[in-house]
Amino acid sequence: MKRIFVLVTFLLIVLSGCSSDGQMIFAGESDSWKATFIFKDLGDGVQERSGTIEYIGEDPKPDEVTVQFFYRIDQESFGGSRGLNKDGSYSDIEPTTCTTCVMYEKDDEIPGIIEWADQKESLILTSK
Repeated sequence: MKRIFVLVTFLLIVLSGCSSDGQMIFAGESDSWKATFIFKDLGDGVQERSGTIEYIGEDPKPDEVTVQFFYRIDQESFGGSRGLNKDGSYSDIEPTTCTTCVMYEKDDEIPGIIEWADQKESLILTSK
């Protein structure tokens, strides 16, 4: 009986560290914004990243927003400007790949700044 318990415990520990598709999701929220980024390890040091932002503040939605996230000072930043679509959403941050990107860990926090119409908010992306 002890052997089965030890085997099951070992398998749970090993499997808990595995991701089914090598992707990590980081998300965060401020008073007016919600952001979600997906980082997918494609192997051989290549990473794909994509994301979405959503305005959760009071209307009207701003016509343009700039999103910038920083991973440790002087190591990496990502983001960009997004325009408001006719349907009221912001365009997704399309998947891009890179070979020099930071490979994030589950306990990493990624601080960011969102700017729009002379306003600015900070938010932190954490693993989900």
